Amino acid sequence: MFTSNTLAAKDAFLWYQQAKTLYEEGDSQGALALLEELEHRFPNERAVIAKGRVLAAEIYASQGNYQKVIDLLKPLLKETDLPPKAYLLLAKSSEALGLHSDALVYIRFLQAKFPDALEVCSANVIAARIFYKRKIPDKAKRLAEKVLASDLCPLKAKAEASSLLFKLNEPDKVISFLKNNPKVKALVPEIIKELALYHLKQGNLKQAEEEIYDYLNYSGREKEAPPLLWALGEVYFNQKKYREARRIFELILTSWPSAPQALFAKFRLYEMRYLFEEKIGRFDPQTRQILLNVIKALKKDYPKAPITEEAHALEIEILLELKKIDECLKSAWAFLKKYPQSPFLPKIFPVLCKASSLFEQKLLGEKDYEEVILFFEKHKPELEKAGCGLTFYWAAQAYLSLNLETQARLTLLKGVLLPLPDVWEKDFKLTLADLLIRNSEYDLSERFLKELREKYPEINKNPYFLYLCGLLNEGEGKLIKALNFLEKAYHETATPEMKEKIRKDLLKVLISVGRYQEALVLLKEAKKVDLELGKALVTKALNEEKYGLSQKALAFLLKKFPKDRELKWLEGLLLERQGEAEKALAIWQEMANGNDLYGRLASSLVKEEKLVEEARQEIY
Repeated sequence: MFTSNTLAAKDAFLWYQQAKTLYEEGDSQGALALLEELEHRFPNERAVIAKGRVLAAEIYASQGNYQKVIDLLKPLLKETDLPPKAYLLLAKSSEALGLHSDALVYIRFLQAKFPDALEVCSANVIAARIFYKRKIPDKAKRLAEKVLASDLCPLKAKAEASSLLFKLNEPDKVISFLKNNPKVKALVPEIIKELALYHLKQGNLKQAEEEIYDYLNYSGREKEAPPLLWALGEVYFNQKKYREARRIFELILTSWPSAPQALFAKFRLYEMRYLFEEKIGRFDPQTRQILLNVIKALKKDYPKAPITEEAHALEIEILLELKKIDECLKSAWAFLKKYPQSPFLPKIFPVLCKASSLFEQKLLGEKDYEEVILFFEKHKPELEKAGCGLTFYWAAQAYLSLNLETQARLTLLKGVLLPLPDVWEKDFKLTLADLLIRNSEYDLSERFLKELREKYPEINKNPYFLYLCGLLNEGEGKLIKALNFLEKAYHETATPEMKEKIRKDLLKVLISVGRYQEALVLLKEAKKVDLELGKALVTKALNEEKYGLSQKALAFLLKKFPKDRELKWLEGLLLERQGEAEKALAIWQEMANGNDLYGRLASSLVKEEKLVEEARQEIY
């Protein structure tokens, strides 16, 4: 019986040894098959089975099958004493599966049972990582530093600890460790990668570049080259070291043409050419067109890449430069929708404002006022957010062209709160002040006129400004002051259209202050005589018994408007006042046949005159 058990144990151990040899020779699957068969053939050899399971767990761990590791080793905890490696495998697998509490339990078992085992070093690194993930940095740092300071811990464990110290913002200790232990680079290449990224962040680009190449050489992970080199090229680009950036981007484009970073690099290469051309004052449409094609590809193939957002912003600028206003606006609206909180908004907004302004101006030039208003109303929130004050001005012009003064005034009142180009600020505020005065909002209009006077002293010679000052004072009842401004505006302006506009208000004020002779001269100078103001002049002069002036004004007006019945009525009144009753009656008799107000008045006067005459004849 004893001999039989001894032979079985030897056979089982031979199976285990054969499995171990296969594993060491690289035949993991063969080793696992033997170990599985070992358990079937020798179910009673628990000690050898335990050793076999530890080996199988090691193989499964190397394959990333961490659940299998736990399934193999956990049942053995209660039936046998496991070696340190088994506890470390359980801890590693639990960490990988996110079972952090279990991992810490296995680590405590390992530390308690085998305090001097080398596996404790790696276990401490695992514990440090777990504490880091749990946001307990002090414990994580203490354990990592303990491993790094130990003379007993293997180099690989120290390398893993130093990698964690990088994350804990202890780069100096790691750099010092690597300097004294250059072999670590081959053992744990990831630490070189982290060091390279650290130096990139610090701006030590030469060192970072060397470390990136070291990492790629040691790790053999060629697939990581494009993103790492792209990160390096980006730092060079952002520091405006364009020659170095070009070298890196060209390397990516030629060595890894199918990698996403190749298209990113192509964008940067043409962007640098674009920036250079801009610097020397050269405008090459071909460069811009190639850039637009690359940006189109980025938007299609990599819509979520950070570089695509930046490229999209540049696309909007280029389209404006190429005077493709419709495409520029379409791209801008799409950008705002996709990236509402983009850091490139300060760059986009001025372009959007300029393009929108040009678009509205074009429509105004075509007299398509309705389309201007539709565009403005549709995009008003975006235009307001972008600070496009000038677009509000053009929208107001469209409203005014359709005689919608209220909408124009309200639009300008909102737009005036936004940034305005200096070259257009005067026109904007003068138009707004004009509309406010006409709406009797004198205080607000006075504020804008005062702002303009203070900012642009030369505006005191601007005819439109002087004209508005005149209207403002007229509205406030300061007629003499109003007259002074209007006369200055009238003499300063050289524009026939503006001159006629001022003439009308100047004439009105001259009549109001009783300067009838000057009013008559101004009335005669007008290209288009204002009949109503002419009548007002005649009426006021009549009321003040200035018959000679009334007669001159009437003669001029009747020549221009011989069929106007109110003028004929006024002529009759003038003749009556001058004692020419028969002539006045003749005019009224002529007017009495009409059905209008003046016909009825004339008919009434004729009847009265007839009654008076009949009474006179009876008396005498």
